[in-house]
Amino acid sequence: MSHPVSRTCQKLILFFRFLGLLPNLEPHIDFVVVAYNTEMRAHAVSVAARLREAKFAVDVLLEPAKQVKKAFSYADRVCGKRVIFVAPDEWEQGMVRMKDLRTQDENDKQVDLPMESLVDALGKLGVNP
Repeated sequence: MSHPVSRTCQKLILFFRFLGLLPNLEPHIDFVVVAYNTEMRAHAVSVAARLREAKFAVDVLLEPAKQVKKAFSYADRVCGKRVIFVAPDEWEQGMVRMKDLRTQDENDKQVDLPMESLVDALGKLGVNP
């Protein structure tokens, strides 16, 4: 049998939710930045710092993720909208790869972006904080 105070609290929560007075506590992560291996970890942290300076909400998967599935699983758990992969081949070319996890348009799902103008390139794609 539940306690009367517990039932009263439940009713109050339902009432406040009905009135729209409860805050939305869902996490809001714009990017999950993922390093391909341990050598790329410092670069991944620098990408995250650049995105944070531009006021994006960023999480970093500290464990290297050679398997893309692992990165996507983590991004789903933290409600990330996009994943940025920092991998050796792209990094040597001055690029990072962004994968949008929420878009249905296959043409916009994955794109390589220049590190030098990362925030500007995101803005041109309509990705803003």
